[in-house]
Parts: sequence; C-alpha cells; structure tokens
Amino acid sequence: MEAIIKLKPSELRPDLVGAIQKMFSGQRVEIEIHVHDSQALLAEESPAEYRKRIDAAIENVEQGKNVVHFTGEEFEALMTKMVSGN
Repeated sequence: MEAIIKLKPSELRPDLVGAIQKMFSGQRVEIEIHVHDSQALLAEESPAEYRKRIDAAIENVEQGKNVVHFTGEEFEALMTKMVSGN
C-alpha cells in the first residue's frame, strides 16, 4: 500500500505522525521526502481548505472510516491480478 501526503514542514505535527503509526501498525514503512515548489503544490486550494482536508483525513484514520485494509496476501493477490490484467 502506498499513501502520499503533501504538506508544508510546519504542518508536520505529532498527531499526523501518530495517525501514520496507527495506520501502519506492525508493518515496516518507508518515508520519502521530496521538496516541491509550494506555490504549485497548494495553488488549487486555499490554506484553510487544505488544512481542513488534512484534518479530515487524520480523523478518518483515527476513527477507522474510509480506510482500506489488506493483509499481505490480499495485497500480493491484487497486485498480481493488476499486473496480469485479469
């Protein structure tokens, strides 16, 4: 499973890290950091809209809403199916 979260360094708060820990509990994760032009990244929504969307995503994870769960075997089967086109 992959998740991409785009934010400003000032928005990296402990509750976001906690939500990531909860979402991927018991699994090994890889975190990559890429620097992008922040104006281009946030041009489509206001800072308030962006913050509201991030907070809603964190709340969803904490409440288990709109979260998809896969076992390792289910994920492998899905990836095999997608690669083979069946």
